[in-house]
Parts: sequence; C-alpha cells; structure tokens
Amino acid sequence: MNNTLALIKPDAMQKGFKDEIRKDIMDNGFIIAEEKTLHLSVEQAKGFYSIHKDKPFFEELVEFMTSSETHIMKLKKLMQFQNGEI
Repeated sequence: MNNTLALIKPDAMQKGFKDEIRKDIMDNGFIIAEEKTLHLSVEQAKGFYSIHKDKPFFEELVEFMTSSETHIMKLKKLMQFQNGEI
C-alpha cells in the first residue's frame, strides 16, 4: 500500500468543489486514510513550500495558500505491477 498527500487548495474550497474532488479521488481507487481542513498560517505555508523559497512566486504562493481553508488528505492505494514494471 503506497501513501501520498493531496490538497484541495483555497480556490477549489471557496468554489465548493471539496466533495466532488473527494469523490473523484475515491472513484480512482484511493482510500482517504486521514483528512482535515485547516486554515494554514503563514509559517505553515512557508514551511510546506520552502523548496520554492528562492523563486519569484514564493510570496504570492504563501499569500494564496493562507487566503482561505485548505483540505488536506493522506491517501492510500494498492499499487499493482505487471511483469515486474513500476
């Protein structure tokens, strides 16, 4: 079972797409193992996106991610391989 992270970002949350996105995720074979809705702080957003800290869009990204709530999900999915290929 492999894990991954999924975020429903502020613009999609504001437009009311959370339930539709969750359904699409589950319809594609993922299990939502954990989930919560957070309003990220500036510190949280800067930490999460620190890989981009030297990019010109970093401050705009932090501002966007802290503009409203984000829905965070830990997803699981059983990966099936054929003929030993990944």
